[in-house]
Amino acid sequence: MTNNLNTLLSNLSNTFDLINDAFKKNADPVLTNYSITEMHCIEHIKKIKNPNVTKLSASLRITRGGVCKIIKRLCAKSAVSPYRLDENKKEIYYTLTETGEKIFLAHEKIHQKWLEKDSDFLKQFNKKDVEFALKFIQKYSDHLKKSLTGFEWRKK
Repeated sequence: MTNNLNTLLSNLSNTFDLINDAFKKNADPVLTNYSITEMHCIEHIKKIKNPNVTKLSASLRITRGGVCKIIKRLCAKSAVSPYRLDENKKEIYYTLTETGEKIFLAHEKIHQKWLEKDSDFLKQFNKKDVEFALKFIQKYSDHLKKSLTGFEWRKK
């Protein structure tokens, strides 16, 4: 049973890779030079009030250093620009430029299409089945994260 689960999860991971590849080939040309992570950062900048590195780090669930690198790339691509509030000159916040807004809208359109496809797919299951699947996936994800703690990646 464990082997079947691992095989299915591996296949699911491979399917997500195929979806990402298809997405890149068929996406709006405005998204061509942006990674999925950069698009998600743009999405969070759009949706968070006065987004700064700390808020983005928590929202994206990546390190502050990771957010800084993404922001630096997005600023270099003219998708994001920094600003400061009059009442707090120390803290740096970020806003989308016109380019960033175009990326946000194109990315949102893709999300909407996937939500519609997922919604159609999920209609075949009853509410209990979906709730169980969500609970299982969350618990298994937590289990995998805990399994990484103290994991030795280097060969000895």
